[in-house]
Amino acid sequence: MELPQLRSLLYLAASLGSEAALVQLPQSEQQTMDDGFRLFMSTADFLPDGFDYSPANIWPHTHEAALKMGLAAFQEYLPDWQAAFRTSRNLIPSNVDPGLPTTVINAVEGWLANPESFDCNRYGEIYEYLKVDICLNGYLTNDHPRIPKVISEWCMGAFMLIDSSNWRSVLDVRSHQVLDGPDAFEPQGITSANVPDGVRCLLGIELDDSRIRLAIQRKVIPWCLERSE
Repeated sequence: MELPQLRSLLYLAASLGSEAALVQLPQSEQQTMDDGFRLFMSTADFLPDGFDYSPANIWPHTHEAALKMGLAAFQEYLPDWQAAFRTSRNLIPSNVDPGLPTTVINAVEGWLANPESFDCNRYGEIYEYLKVDICLNGYLTNDHPRIPKVISEWCMGAFMLIDSSNWRSVLDVRSHQVLDGPDAFEPQGITSANVPDGVRCLLGIELDDSRIRLAIQRKVIPWCLERSE
């Protein structure tokens, strides 16, 4: 692993609140440390009322890191998804599959663990399923205004989480040419595509980012530190 990526991972961990990572950085970088979550969310196209992570920035870390942050946020709300199906099943339309999160998360985790496993056909199936069958081409909440917010926001956010633009650095879809190894998530400075927009949907569930911040800290900081050793 190249030094720039090592430094990027340490800096990300420190910016998310890791003291262990912070002390490994030069004093000048410690003094100019940005809020990693704020920086991540500042690349979203728009945000719910009450949230302001401006000014907009280009995501300076790896694309892989952005996807890890997105996954952590979506996994955090799995218990809430399950609880909604137990307590409010009559408010959830039949087109929403209770097992949807497993399909989405397993796919994203698999592609991250092994970029060469990315399959255009499988991706297309999940994307169309989410867009048309689940999200009703964006009209899920319009057609079902009483649907629990955790269900509607998770579905709409997941639609953006798996968007093909998130995988352009993993696979050249046009030529079906797979990129090899960790370089598939380079170069540094690549934008985080639609991942923060997916997380933005989750902000609408509680109108508070503290839970998502903590979830990202728990999942992403250990990953950064392990990868930077």
